[in-house]
Amino acid sequence: MQHIAFDNNVNKDGFMSKDPFVSKDGKTLYFASNRPGGSGGFDIWYTAVDEGGNTTPPKNMGTKINTPGNDESPFLHQASNIFYFSSEGHIGFGGKDIFRSKWNPDAERWSQAENVGAPINSSRDESHYILNETQTLGYVTSDREKCKPCSVDSLDANNGFCNRLYVIQKPELKISISGLVINSETDEIIPNATIKIVDYTYQMEPIEIQSDADGYYELELPANVELFMKSTKTDFFADAHTQTTMGITQSTALQQDFFLR
Repeated sequence: MQHIAFDNNVNKDGFMSKDPFVSKDGKTLYFASNRPGGSGGFDIWYTAVDEGGNTTPPKNMGTKINTPGNDESPFLHQASNIFYFSSEGHIGFGGKDIFRSKWNPDAERWSQAENVGAPINSSRDESHYILNETQTLGYVTSDREKCKPCSVDSLDANNGFCNRLYVIQKPELKISISGLVINSETDEIIPNATIKIVDYTYQMEPIEIQSDADGYYELELPANVELFMKSTKTDFFADAHTQTTMGITQSTALQQDFFLR
């Protein structure tokens, strides 16, 4: 296989470019570079990539993510629109930690980076975090444990610590939604009301369920869907709401009541 270097937009003369990550659709390349125009040290940049491997002038990810310290090893979890990276400039546990930032489609910007916490992070250096689509299995590189490197020189240079790859296993993500259907004028429950659920992302088929004799409904939902929910009942005006499971990273019980008039 022939290897062809990216153009000068990525591999800028006189500076380093490393830790490449390509988006799922292959159209965006994220990478770390110490080129001018950043916040200091290594910053994370991104560029558009066409089918021929040509790129556009890179853009800096901005100060929500980049710091005067080194910010590296970008990873975009596209199912949840969460951007993960390693940083020594944000407040952390010590050394380099893994941080995450959520894309806000309304404001069209990334949120302020937040530490993903322990046990992923330690007082040592963590980097190159990746996560599978269902957010149940991942990997991270860390030098949190002492080891025996190949030479005495490398042992002395890193105080006896060296990088290892660690597996991250999370419990199965469970998301549910439940609530009551209520008469908005009398506050009485409404049994056997219809609840229709449509997924804007087209990942799940439309669902239609009924509230029980106590006006209660409950069902499990998949991760990373945008939902339109509507409750109806003969002789009542309908009530509708939207819900989302986008970006949910731990088991969650959502609640949504309906008030029919």
